[in-house]
Amino acid sequence: MIPRSPRVLISLLLACFLAAGPDVAGATTIGDADFTCVFCGRQFTDKIIWSTNVMDRDAEFRPLAMGLDPLPYLVHACPHCGFTDGRDEAKLSEPERRDIGKFLTDFRQAHGGVRGAGKYEVLANIYMVRKFPAEKIAYAFQQAAWLADDSHDAAAARRYRAATLEYLVKTLENPEIEAKKVPTLTYLVGELNRRLGRFDEALQWFSRVKPDNPRLEELVGQQTARARKKNPEKEKTFR
Repeated sequence: MIPRSPRVLISLLLACFLAAGPDVAGATTIGDADFTCVFCGRQFTDKIIWSTNVMDRDAEFRPLAMGLDPLPYLVHACPHCGFTDGRDEAKLSEPERRDIGKFLTDFRQAHGGVRGAGKYEVLANIYMVRKFPAEKIAYAFQQAAWLADDSHDAAAARRYRAATLEYLVKTLENPEIEAKKVPTLTYLVGELNRRLGRFDEALQWFSRVKPDNPRLEELVGQQTARARKKNPEKEKTFR
């Protein structure tokens, strides 16, 4: 989306902060910003994040903020065509426009619009059409799973986690992956398997993790114990 208000830059910067991990001072507050859709060219207004504060993270690394959850406001879906993007611009080729347009039409007909967890599902599929890195696709599906959790849609959350798992494995299979990412992503593959009730697979992946910090070492031990007990629940943990 191309913003018509400079305020949206605040939202985009905060999205980067949340993805990277630093905490932001203050409780979560939101405001309005105007956008022009890069797909259909129509204008709309959406909520953006003014400020937030990540107070904790769970065992799946979901940021847990003070007060209002910022996650629903980090990407913006055009209410006219459904195109969804968390960035300030997107340059689409004609083949991409064709494939994305078909997907958006089918999605809106099936779901009656693009909202909630569906925004991140659409985002993940746009990334797939545009051949973005598997890790980026995985994170979009993971965010969709978190919002599905919030709406108590267990079937959708399971489907999104399975997709997250698929693209994280592809990420780890890429010989060009940064070595520093391997321990955390390997752990996350184990944790997703555990959440999906695939306990043997979870234990296999947890056993492959070579923790590079005390936090990850404790998480591996904690979630390994839960996998051995065949516990698929997601308990909150420290940052």
